[in-house]
Amino acid sequence: MLLCILSVFNGKAQNSTGFPNISYYYNGVWSQFETVYVSEQRTDMGELLLYRIGNHPSDFFFKCRISMPTGMNSKQIKKMMRSNVGLNVDGVVEYYVTDKYPTMKDVLTGISRYIIQWDELGGDYNSGSRRYGSAAIKKNVRASVNLKIVNDGYKKWLYYTVWFDHVAVGLKLYYGENWYNWLL
Repeated sequence: MLLCILSVFNGKAQNSTGFPNISYYYNGVWSQFETVYVSEQRTDMGELLLYRIGNHPSDFFFKCRISMPTGMNSKQIKKMMRSNVGLNVDGVVEYYVTDKYPTMKDVLTGISRYIIQWDELGGDYNSGSRRYGSAAIKKNVRASVNLKIVNDGYKKWLYYTVWFDHVAVGLKLYYGENWYNWLL
């Protein structure tokens, strides 16, 4: 499953400060967080998009949509997100695979071996050299997402842990002072 961090800002798409830090989990082991030099966009529809710098957001290589829980007010949601446990929500993840890398586990294995970079299998892959197999195919799968706000004493971060297809992706994103305005 994937870990990702998501935030939404007052009805407009927003870019965060800095680049996302990404970690991934498969075969029972988490990788270390690494900074990935890609663009990030968060929308008011509960989506987080990661895409190649200079590309349009529709050429994303990773998209995560979440559904906030019903029956909780914004104070309860923020309290859960600040707890050690975090807030667990349902989500949907979209990502790309090829015939050479047919599962997310295969993609993550290629990334861990420095064969593939995070942004190389996105919506724009099919117009390029196709060095990782035939046309990229978009997968759309259910996910379990954990959201957690962490203040390290210098900045506030939103951690997304997204579990899907027997793997996880973790995202650490800077969200600024007003990240949770959409919850109010």
